[in-house]
Amino acid sequence: MGVNCCMVEASRVGEYGVQTMHGLTNMCAMLAVCYDTYGAKTESPYSSYAEVTFANENHVRIIPLKLCNEWPPAPIDSDGKRAGAQQNKFVFKPSLLYLEGQDKSAAECAQAVKETLLASDDVVQQVCGGVSDLASHEITLEAKASK
Repeated sequence: MGVNCCMVEASRVGEYGVQTMHGLTNMCAMLAVCYDTYGAKTESPYSSYAEVTFANENHVRIIPLKLCNEWPPAPIDSDGKRAGAQQNKFVFKPSLLYLEGQDKSAAECAQAVKETLLASDDVVQQVCGGVSDLASHEITLEAKASK
């Protein structure tokens, strides 16, 4: 599909944090794949809660893909509190449109993400122009969608 993206390989021992930091610090947009538990605050410094915090505080465009029933997702944190639900409500405000992903294939979701990125002039060159340095962690949405 011609879109550069970084996907963390959680199964690789010892590299999860390094990969996550690399992706976060080099991204020009973040795809938030929002299941019901998305954004829950956990003990992990690399949780979706931490990723949303980083993107929001660094003014990175967030593209939400809604795969959950409730919008925005209202997860319960690992400590039983609702910090993740509060942050999601703040970040995924009503004026931020989401992509509907329920009942769609991975390929259909990937195409919708690409179309959204292409509609935004400020990120087209960074995402589709190949200027993003994703080193060995670079994959395409097409490759991920075909799995």
